[in-house]
Amino acid sequence: MLMGIGGSAEGVLAAAALKCLGGEIQVKMVPRDDAERQKLADLGLADFDTVFGTEDLAKGSSTIFSATGVTGGDFLPGVRYEGNTAITHSVVMRARTCTVRYIKAIHNLDIKTIRSRSSGQEVGI
Repeated sequence: MLMGIGGSAEGVLAAAALKCLGGEIQVKMVPRDDAERQKLADLGLADFDTVFGTEDLAKGSSTIFSATGVTGGDFLPGVRYEGNTAITHSVVMRARTCTVRYIKAIHNLDIKTIRSRSSGQEVGI
């Protein structure tokens, strides 16, 4: 059992991951202040005693969860740079089959580009 406090996005991500592993999650909304309480009420979510389960947060059997380690932790190593390459580790999980795939990717930084938000063009890393 794990208990904690977090935002709604974190709860949905956790629900998707747990669903893919055959696990369960239960959550309750706990607004931090009156403004947050009002925002939830405006969305039709005013019953703060309701307990939401895994299926409420991650509906259907087509749920897929994926994550890539950036800074590293207990679950996934972070990005590692070696010469002109970056090595990343990711996990992809599928609820329908409870499949868990680990992916190690080696990115050639001499070739790899990313889209620049400021220019809208591909730029070298």
